[in-house]
Amino acid sequence: MEDKNFDKEKTAGQEHAPAGHNRRRRRRKKSGSAHHVQQPAARPEAEKTAVTPEASGSEPEKEKTEPVTEQTTEAPAVPESPEPAESPDAAPEPAETPQEADQPEPPEEAEPAAEEAAQLPETAEKDAGTTISSQDQTPESPETPEEPAEGEEDEEPETPEQARRAAEMTRTVQLSIEKIVENIEREESEPEEGEPAEDAETVPLTRLQQLHQRVGDSLWSLLKWMIFVVAFVAVVAGAGIAWLYKGATPDAIPQVSASFNGQDLQATSYSWHVPVVANIFKRTYADTVSKDPIEIEGTIQSAQVDLDVSHPDCDTTLTVEDSTGETVFEGTAEQFGNFTFTENDTYTAELVIFRTEKKISHAAEVSGKQVYRFTFTVSLRPSIRLNTVSATQGGVVAVRASGGAAEQETPILTSDLTATAFHRGENDWVCYLPIAVDQEPGDYTVTVSYAGYIEELSLTVKARANTFKDYSRKSQLTSPYMADSDTHAEVLALLKTGDDQPAAWSEDGFTLPFTGKAEVELAYGTTEYVGRSRSERVAGTGTGRTCSNVVVSTTRGGDLLAPAAGKVVLAQDLGGTAGYTVVIDHGAGVHSIFYCLRSISVKAGTTVKAGQVLAETDRTTIGDVRVGTVSVEPTSVWRNECDALNHY
Repeated sequence: MEDKNFDKEKTAGQEHAPAGHNRRRRRRKKSGSAHHVQQPAARPEAEKTAVTPEASGSEPEKEKTEPVTEQTTEAPAVPESPEPAESPDAAPEPAETPQEADQPEPPEEAEPAAEEAAQLPETAEKDAGTTISSQDQTPESPETPEEPAEGEEDEEPETPEQARRAAEMTRTVQLSIEKIVENIEREESEPEEGEPAEDAETVPLTRLQQLHQRVGDSLWSLLKWMIFVVAFVAVVAGAGIAWLYKGATPDAIPQVSASFNGQDLQATSYSWHVPVVANIFKRTYADTVSKDPIEIEGTIQSAQVDLDVSHPDCDTTLTVEDSTGETVFEGTAEQFGNFTFTENDTYTAELVIFRTEKKISHAAEVSGKQVYRFTFTVSLRPSIRLNTVSATQGGVVAVRASGGAAEQETPILTSDLTATAFHRGENDWVCYLPIAVDQEPGDYTVTVSYAGYIEELSLTVKARANTFKDYSRKSQLTSPYMADSDTHAEVLALLKTGDDQPAAWSEDGFTLPFTGKAEVELAYGTTEYVGRSRSERVAGTGTGRTCSNVVVSTTRGGDLLAPAAGKVVLAQDLGGTAGYTVVIDHGAGVHSIFYCLRSISVKAGTTVKAGQVLAETDRTTIGDVRVGTVSVEPTSVWRNECDALNHY
């Protein structure tokens, strides 16, 4: 029904269209004949003028922003008008109305826009909400009446309603085309996935922003320049340091060496730092040759060991530990020269030769250390010797043992000769071998066992020069007289004590005990004979008595002095020939005995010094010096002429 009404309106429009309007339609048809898309009806002249850019100014932009209203294809019904009767002759074209004459023709740009709309893809047409169909597809919008062929009569002029509808359709199509073009441009301008979007329209910057931007650009340029300079300096400095590092060779390391007990030591580790850039940066040469200490070959038998260290401009430290880990020495290599081992053991030592940087000096110096770790065994071989290899009857021989461990037992002496016990001296062990006046001359062996070693020593005993007196009768014998057999048991008991005491005479020595008259009536070792025959005298034989002490003629009431420092162990009257007797213990087994005194000034237990008054002498005084239980020549002892007693 709607199609029929539409056809009627079309026919009416064609019949009543003015001639001018038909001419315009023919022009449009000619220009758009190449397209297959049927153009919509032209808008009224007033609306065409409104959409012209020259006439409206900014109005087209407003129309672009307006939403596109979907065009209703259903047209209102128009009442049919009676068709005028056709005259045989063609009627002249009616003159254009003043309204049509005043309106300008629409611009030619609308037709190219229609052509572009016909050529747009189907997707763009759908987005715009307008369907542009080909000749095979007829839109629902009112059809534009076909142009009559040449020679045919002009159509009737359009009614105002048709003109309005045509203008609305034209406007709708134009807006749709603009929307399609805008969408196409947007799609072209949008970046694909993964591509950066084009910069938005630049917004003008204020002066302050421009100033900030310029300052930022300047700072960034300055920063890049500084980075370049720093990188350049770093490269140059690195090249210089690398060249200096290569030149820091091991030749600059101090040449040090060490030897222990005559054996060269090998370093177990070292760490030396050679300057590359002053004392700031150094090249290190380090290695650990051995983690275990090196063992020194052989056994060390001396208490003092030689340690030789060559260390130019270096310092040393030495630490020695015993088998239990206890430190027995800690100090420098030079101080070790005075150290004495006192025990046999296996020791571990660590010697460090080092050089430190001197903070007061700005010169570059090699610093570091070299370490020697080694073990050694000490088996001290003691030194056992006699002060002499021969001695005469009545003399004294000293036996010394040194170099052994301090905790060793006391040395033991074995010999046919009588000896005192060993006592501890200042630096060693000492004992004395007294040679009795009647000791058989000859060679004797002295065996000493000490610190695990046994030493055999040889000693020769020589006879004294023959000193004798011959009497024709016994009344001529020297009196008083004290032989060894006449020694009281109480005195003999005292002689067997005091061997372990130190030598009291070690400071002041010995001195003569008499101050006044002192004439020797019977010297030590003199033999008195009575009634020997001539042949016995020539042969040197016979029976007599030999003096084992000395008989001195002294001043009655004179002072008796202590011959050396010691302790009075007896001071009393023994009766008989002995009379008043004083016994002094000088230590180390040496005693002084005085008989036949007039009086005694000291008591037993008194400690005396050399030269201190002990008693008063009578006309004759017997003096005796015992080493152990053996009497020795007293005058040589009192005069400090006995060399053995000078060894304490």
